Amino acid sequence: MDLDELERQKSVVRVLERDAESDPRAYSSDLAWALSTLGFAQHSFGYPGDSLRSAEEAVAVLRAVCDLDEAKPGDRQDIILLLSNLSAAYEQAGRGERAAEAEGEAVERQRAIVVERSDLLAESRETLAGLLSGVAHGFAKSGKEDEAQRRISEARELLALAAPVFPDRVGHELIRLRNLERLLLFGEETGGDYHLASQCPGGQSVTRRE
Repeated sequence: MDLDELERQKSVVRVLERDAESDPRAYSSDLAWALSTLGFAQHSFGYPGDSLRSAEEAVAVLRAVCDLDEAKPGDRQDIILLLSNLSAAYEQAGRGERAAEAEGEAVERQRAIVVERSDLLAESRETLAGLLSGVAHGFAKSGKEDEAQRRISEARELLALAAPVFPDRVGHELIRLRNLERLLLFGEETGGDYHLASQCPGGQSVTRRE
């Protein structure tokens, strides 16, 4: 990625900001993801402060439409991914309390989707389990073993229910949970990303689920 690409992404954000101002429901999701992508680029060029601000703005933009009564289902799922991205960015900036807040909001929003979207129950459960892994990791690193184990146990229950539909994805999540249990038992960090989205403005890339 070169500086021309960074400027191009800034231009995309400016265009979408104008579009979203005139029609928030139609363009806010695109703007939020453009900001998230810009944040990743800013981090790559050594602008961590700008990167974090872009991640924060991405969540703020989508939150404004997601909290409306007629929010689109896709927007309600997207904000969960962006909150997980933001949590990872806060964590990398050494702001653990803000990271926990963002991840906690993502969990509560996903719990609501599990209750409401019976047509996507297996996928919603698998997504919630992934979020709980991130929360458990934060508790494990801060020495709150009981809290971490509670989230791990809940995640395992959700994955058992989702396994018949998504065996491969569930298998990946189970590996992450085993790594977390090693961290609790032996204090060994085995690496890996414990946030829902596989990439974020803090250094990982953004994964959007359609």
